[in-house]
Amino acid sequence: MKRFVLPPDCQGPGEVTLSGNDFHYLCRVRRLKGGDSVPAMLTDGSRFVLSLIERGSNSCRARVLPDPDTERESEAGGDDIPPIELYQAVPKGRVLDDVVRRCVEAGVTRVVPVYTDFTVAAAQREGSERTRREERLQRIARSAAEQCGAVRLPEIAPAVELSEVPSFATKEDAAFYLHQEPLAEQSLHGYLEATIRKVVLAVGPEGGFSPRELRLLEHKGFCPVYLGPQVLRTENAAFFAVAAIRVLLLERESWTTRNRQT
Repeated sequence: MKRFVLPPDCQGPGEVTLSGNDFHYLCRVRRLKGGDSVPAMLTDGSRFVLSLIERGSNSCRARVLPDPDTERESEAGGDDIPPIELYQAVPKGRVLDDVVRRCVEAGVTRVVPVYTDFTVAAAQREGSERTRREERLQRIARSAAEQCGAVRLPEIAPAVELSEVPSFATKEDAAFYLHQEPLAEQSLHGYLEATIRKVVLAVGPEGGFSPRELRLLEHKGFCPVYLGPQVLRTENAAFFAVAAIRVLLLERESWTTRNRQT
């Protein structure tokens, strides 16, 4: 279900005035009129209903109301799977825009851009270019979350060097990096059998991770994952992997139960 993401300054029930992109989306794209309502949520995932009160030429007034379906969805169990974090090597140009858009729609909950040995030039790592990219990715993530009905607004973290990526050496975290060679000790299915707190995925640039970076990732607790012989562009590899992980997590209860029975 499409769900409008409320502005950051909205804290819950009450009246809000919306303008700019929010007004354009609600009143011109979705063509809402006074009295119309849409599902909405805060950036933390809290669910509400947004009811339009009055529409002007460049802004509108609306009322944020409790969502009566929230309790019923909670009782039904909802989409209760571990969060998926993506550490994505920063590619050239605006390819990262596509990565964020596709992976948010596939179910990723956090995206961290990463600078690697085979990544963008140093000029793109700092200053106004970096700031503009971060702001653009936030807008893209919000739009994608509204489009696909995400449970909460995914976080787009500031870009980091690969050396700054934290370690995931505990049994509660399933951390992987994609590799074109079949080096994995077990299948993705096998990695996800254990009880896990979250899934962390690292995807390299077009040239892949360097040998030094592969050693660094393994030192930080990442395991290699092989998803088949096809060579995927970095934006497709991230989407392919996130989608595969999400499907396995959604169906995990059925196949783990079947494995126990056999």
